[in-house]
Amino acid sequence: MQTRAMRWLLILACIFTQSPLLAESEEDARQHFPDVPDAWVEAVKYRNQYFSLGVLFGALLDYTVFDQDQQSIVQVGKQENEFESRSVRLLFAGKLDFLGPWAYLVAAEYNGYDRAPGDRAFYFVDVSLERRFANGSGSLRIGKQKQPFVYEMVGDSANLMQHERFLEPFFVSRGWGVGYTHTWLEKRLGMQAGWYNNWFAEGGSFSGKGNQWAVRITGLPIWRDEGARLLHLGISARYQEDEDEFLRYRGRPGSHVTDFYVDSGDFEADYALHLGLEALWQAENLTIVGEFVKAWVRADSVGNPQFHGYYVTASYLFNGELRPYDTMVRYSRRVRPGGGWGALEPFVRFGRVNLDDAGIEGGRMEKWYVGLNWWATRRWKMSVGYGDIELDRFGAVGITKQALFRLQWIGP
Repeated sequence: MQTRAMRWLLILACIFTQSPLLAESEEDARQHFPDVPDAWVEAVKYRNQYFSLGVLFGALLDYTVFDQDQQSIVQVGKQENEFESRSVRLLFAGKLDFLGPWAYLVAAEYNGYDRAPGDRAFYFVDVSLERRFANGSGSLRIGKQKQPFVYEMVGDSANLMQHERFLEPFFVSRGWGVGYTHTWLEKRLGMQAGWYNNWFAEGGSFSGKGNQWAVRITGLPIWRDEGARLLHLGISARYQEDEDEFLRYRGRPGSHVTDFYVDSGDFEADYALHLGLEALWQAENLTIVGEFVKAWVRADSVGNPQFHGYYVTASYLFNGELRPYDTMVRYSRRVRPGGGWGALEPFVRFGRVNLDDAGIEGGRMEKWYVGLNWWATRRWKMSVGYGDIELDRFGAVGITKQALFRLQWIGP
């Protein structure tokens, strides 16, 4: 009975990973679950001579409160206070030993308790096969996956200092395609590249869905004390063809429950080229990260507009271990408290997005955001944030004030 209970508890113990957690050996398994009893490590997986299987689960729960002035209500409508199951995810991952060094990942997201009649309860977030190189220097992934563009999108959402991403108009979360990852110089230099086209899953014509290419190159010019002090620098590019002869840029103000605040609307275009610059500085308990993205759009009908956005975020950890840096995905992972009452992490953030140029009036948005994360354990986090959003659109400036409360379980 005790073993059965352990197995069910382990099923509820993991979420938000970019690669399967199942390891080929017990030593590898201990790296993923360093503080979990041995019986639990065995319970997380099923393995035979042909394949292995793990069933993982996790959730983020939010409640958001808004206060708008009249100009804001005219611009975007009344934003209602709302509870949301921000992310409730089932994930299946493992090895396909009969094929060699291949792993698989299938993740399904719960579609929300208030979904429309007829909508599916779950939809697929990730569906991929990955071949890992024997020397650990890289991998090849095929299927639905993240595109390597924009630092805050590449990593896991549950690991972010802030609650939500801000550069939403410039990235595509996931796409169907082929991705390649490689590292050099003892993982001090890394590259991620891929080609994507959703025609495979959505149907229609191949050219109508628009080919997308993305590449991200990152380096660690400073790496000291096993990552306690580091400087990460990166540059990325993304090429986006039109979809049925149209493109569209739109984004929310760092909130998943609001309407879109900046929005170009659909406009005739041929393609767009995006450039991203990113930097991360970590000096023990202090972390500072910033990004700048610019888009050049080939759209003669509206004067070939150029859009841009940026943000800077800083946080400081009290009574916690360092935020670990993952040299494969080139991203900082979640905080692992040292014990006791966990770790407190205050943070501050400022960002700006401009979708006004040439013949497009998508709006200009700025946001200040401050908050506090309490990493109670390796698995539990509770946090609160407050933001002030200024939107310049339709000849007026509107102000929205936002408070967000989050409870999340992110697994071992």
